[in-house]
Amino acid sequence: MGSKQNKITRRQFGWTLGAAALAAAAGSLAYRKHANAKSWIVGSFHEDLNSFRNHQNYVEGRSIEQAARLSFYQPEGRRGLSLQLPFVAHSCLEISSGGLIALPRWSARAALIRGMNVERFFRAPADHRFFGHGTLFDRGRKLALTGNSDDQHSGYIFVYDADSLQLESMIPSNGIFPHEISLLEDAGVVAVANSHLTSPGDRFANLSVLDLRRASSLQSVSLPYATHLFAWNKNEFLVGAKGKDGMQLYRVDLTRGLYSGFEGLLGPDRSRVGEALSFARLHKRWTAVTSASANQLFAIHEGGDVIVAKTGLGSVSGLAQIGRDIFCSGFDPNGRLFQIQFDSSARRFGDFTTAAEPFSNGSHLSVVNLV
Repeated sequence: MGSKQNKITRRQFGWTLGAAALAAAAGSLAYRKHANAKSWIVGSFHEDLNSFRNHQNYVEGRSIEQAARLSFYQPEGRRGLSLQLPFVAHSCLEISSGGLIALPRWSARAALIRGMNVERFFRAPADHRFFGHGTLFDRGRKLALTGNSDDQHSGYIFVYDADSLQLESMIPSNGIFPHEISLLEDAGVVAVANSHLTSPGDRFANLSVLDLRRASSLQSVSLPYATHLFAWNKNEFLVGAKGKDGMQLYRVDLTRGLYSGFEGLLGPDRSRVGEALSFARLHKRWTAVTSASANQLFAIHEGGDVIVAKTGLGSVSGLAQIGRDIFCSGFDPNGRLFQIQFDSSARRFGDFTTAAEPFSNGSHLSVVNLV
């Protein structure tokens, strides 16, 4: 684990914001699969935390764009870089042609980043908005991005050509407000979490499996809530959301078309725990889960066992894994990125140490490869 000497301070991290530093970074970094590639963690940092919280409490039907930094951290060399974006990148997606897609939630434009520069912006279809997540399919040639109509009555998966970023099709998501998407088969079979079925006020959600090439729905399981998902395999999923009683986490079995909740998962803190937000696969059949609005990190075994750790953060949002190291971030004035390990044999988390700041406030964390 790291020590205090391993911490990148705000002052050390901030030097990269200068034009000369960014130019040098752009010339030396590229997104590609390469023998010398290093894994970097990426996430948005919003300096005005109160303003960002308001941004997260989206006014229905209104697009809110606020400037934010996109922060990069390389754990092996303890390097930090960042650039400014005109919107909050809810998540990021590395594309095979060499680049990074920064995806907003509730905004109509996304960004293609190469090196440390925004190469271009591209837009959602007219009268539609991106909704935060995406995945690659067809050997990296296609992008599938979640989106919704401005009138809030239709959810879609927007399919783009990954090279030209031209829109190719709009596939109904079998619900509205589709948020997280997971690739099940490279031919274009995906799972998507629809937050609602027909209108923003309804009390139902679903996990739907779609065939993007045939523009068809293959299967759907209704849930009380659904925002984020994690695929254990093609038939079993973890689905998380924020419900009226706090964090809701379900295990969905597509073979039976059923779901079950993790009763007792949160204990007496249930009413103070927010949305099940991010997932990361750990070793030996364990999955890490964060909970927004609470300082807890969970490790969940495929057999159903749950291990809980207090993070020291006011809340936890982003989650990423590089090797045996887990990185998490949350809503925090300093935007700290924490580092921790999970010992499956001892069934416990290690100690949390600060890896870098300022870093992600409220967005997901992504891992990309740069040389």
